Amino acid sequence: MNRFSRYAPTLESLEAASLLGLTLDGAPVPDACDERQGAALLDAALVPGGIMLVTGASGSGKSTLLERAARAAGRRGWAVVRPRAPEGRGALSTALAVVRRASGDATWSVERGMRALARAGLGDAACMVRRVRELSTGQRWRLALAEALERAGAERRRVLLVLDEFGASVDEETALAVAAGLRRALARGGRTAAVVASNHATAGVRAALAADVHAELDAAHRPRIVPVSRRGALTGARLRIARGTRADLEKLAALHYRSAAPATVVRVLTARRAGDPEDAAPVGVLAVAMPTLNGAWRELAWPGVFRTGDRQRDAARLNHPRLGVRCIARVIVEPRFRSLGVATRLVRAYLRRPLTARTEALAAMGRASGFFDAAGMTRYELPLARRHRRLRDLFEQFGVDVRRLACPDGARAHVERLVGPALLERELRAWARSSRATAGLMSRGADQAAIFKAACAALAAAPVAFAAGSRARGGS
Repeated sequence: MNRFSRYAPTLESLEAASLLGLTLDGAPVPDACDERQGAALLDAALVPGGIMLVTGASGSGKSTLLERAARAAGRRGWAVVRPRAPEGRGALSTALAVVRRASGDATWSVERGMRALARAGLGDAACMVRRVRELSTGQRWRLALAEALERAGAERRRVLLVLDEFGASVDEETALAVAAGLRRALARGGRTAAVVASNHATAGVRAALAADVHAELDAAHRPRIVPVSRRGALTGARLRIARGTRADLEKLAALHYRSAAPATVVRVLTARRAGDPEDAAPVGVLAVAMPTLNGAWRELAWPGVFRTGDRQRDAARLNHPRLGVRCIARVIVEPRFRSLGVATRLVRAYLRRPLTARTEALAAMGRASGFFDAAGMTRYELPLARRHRRLRDLFEQFGVDVRRLACPDGARAHVERLVGPALLERELRAWARSSRATAGLMSRGADQAAIFKAACAALAAAPVAFAAGSRARGGS
């Protein structure tokens, strides 16, 4: 047998061996581990929700062991799923389109796709709307993982997810966050197990994966079983949450999917890694602001408390320094640390010592990320306001695809052509006059383009509300 390869030598390899003074006959190439060792490792990991981590230097046999795991899973009737490079089909293919195709589900929704991307560390508005070709190498790796998880979920039998070179294209913090998301995804139940190989898995990444089996291969391809430890991940023991400043908020403000800053910030909480100095860039921030005067969700959460018929009394109750409401207006986590529970910990930290008896939040991203739910707040699905519904019904009556309203500059001429200039002008002005929030557009003499853009923002948004405190009633 060829000493250095399982295959017959080529003429080039024979010539190279001659120049080096080597003969190719002799002991067989060492395998990652013998059949008995491999079977014992796989038996411990091949259970739904299980993870086997394989580490070692490049060339130590990690990929060989993963292939052995895949063959063993196939013999047991499992499906084998590997991430594949996401290729955008057509110029407009997006990350959401990739996971939609992978799901194979006729009932698939965009919200489901957003959650799938967030689970793989792509819980960023820009990643959710960009084309595949606009994503970075590291983002494409995370998209490939999201797509693989969707394919695994579509299988009707048990699935082995095979992940080689885990985290090779991202920094350590991002790899840690993705590892934590993978662990949670598998722990939620289902039929999927995973074998993960990495040659640079740090203590934090290993802790976040919380593998059931960790096999470390040496240069001779021999496995050593490493004790599994969950210490080292960015958890409560290594995360410090304290009172912050407006400057902390401004350091991360550009990362939020809403460009406008909260107008009346009254408290900032900042999350930093333990040991980081006070002037270090924060891992995450939470901003609390004064509430808006009107909010349909408040009657759902606290019936009769803030809608008595007396506007002056309602405003006084709402703004009361102890018994009123304050709004969690921003929760921003630095992208490398998403999927680690930082947002949930920030919200919990505020709710432990809130400024007022009642706390609310309104977030469109709440449909993709469940950190408000995880922190114990009650969710309320909001129906479209009557004035928005009237305008939306008009557009749909004339065949306007309301999804196009997310690009108002490009959609206005299209909508005007379908609805008609006069009718569109009349309905837009009626919409603007119907609320104090937009009546100012009329007083400032805004043209149709400005009013149309404001209307598009209102009709395209689909936020959900969250409430906590003073016995907030169950949501829908």
